[in-house]
Amino acid sequence: MPKLARFYINFGNPVPLYYAGQDVKGYLNVDVDKPINLQCIRLHVKGEAFVHWTDQRMRGPAPLRTPARHHSAHEEYFDFTTTVLGNNDNDAPKITLLRGTYCYPFQFQLPENIPSSFEGEYGHVRYTVKATIEKPKRFTHVTKTAFSVIGSLDLNTIPQIDAPAGMTLSKNICCLCCTSGPISALLSLPRRGYVPGDIIPVAVEIENLSRRKIASASITLKMTTSFHSRDESRTVSTQIDKISHGSLPRGATSTWTGQGIPLPALPPSFLFGCNIIDIQYKLELRVDAIGPSFEMYVPLEIIVGTVPLRSTIRPVPQSPLSLTYMESRLGGACIKEEDDPEDMRGDHYFSPVYPYYIWTD
Repeated sequence: MPKLARFYINFGNPVPLYYAGQDVKGYLNVDVDKPINLQCIRLHVKGEAFVHWTDQRMRGPAPLRTPARHHSAHEEYFDFTTTVLGNNDNDAPKITLLRGTYCYPFQFQLPENIPSSFEGEYGHVRYTVKATIEKPKRFTHVTKTAFSVIGSLDLNTIPQIDAPAGMTLSKNICCLCCTSGPISALLSLPRRGYVPGDIIPVAVEIENLSRRKIASASITLKMTTSFHSRDESRTVSTQIDKISHGSLPRGATSTWTGQGIPLPALPPSFLFGCNIIDIQYKLELRVDAIGPSFEMYVPLEIIVGTVPLRSTIRPVPQSPLSLTYMESRLGGACIKEEDDPEDMRGDHYFSPVYPYYIWTD
């Protein structure tokens, strides 16, 4: 039977989520089956952003690969270690934990203006708590877990975000020697700012004055993430949701109203406070005509916040709005790092949690 039965971290909040500037409270729990001699128990708290990717370039007449080039950048928001039991001094008396359960409280305050948690393809903004039991002249025990941080983006602070927005594009089709009439498309929204849980009410009008049939049209909600290293940047586009419509004959007009795209749990736009990762969202109307290559894209940027517009909330007590928290639609990642031991305990997989608003009639 191992001496250490359980070694884990609990947070004070039922959902391990905190806003920038708040106090983080929790407990380090140690369950001992047999007496353990130790030097100390340390707690390491860290908040950071990190991006990294590699690429290889081709050169010469043959596809010869050059050595992989690494691109990376790092930002530190806080990093500190505290001792919750014992003394890190090697000359200090050793401590024996007898059989039983031990609970050590901890508390620290998050800095203001730090970015929201984020896990992406080439980088992350991550906040972790790691505890270590240091044993004299023996291996250590380590447990680690991550928690979510929300950097507030109040939509009410952004000028004209509640004003209607729209984008129109018209494009002619060349048909051999003759120029066909145009295909025109309009994408419009009642406002530009939304929060997770909103239904984005899209309005579309497509006019086909060309000689071709329109094969299909669609609206896609896209998230564009830019990762910035010290020397280069890399951009990833992620499709969040899509509405598709069928064909439209020549000379016809199609109008879409009453449809919406639900906004799932996602990180806020811009990722304010982080200088090496940037996030933007847009709706993109795509129109495809039958025949030689023709594609029309009508983009319209939206802003995803953490605090909804006051104009969208009914006065209390008729307010239909309630706030909960949901795991990121983007999923999560393994938080184990190169310097973490192979047998590290704790939750190695972490998915950020974001505010999610539920609207009821």
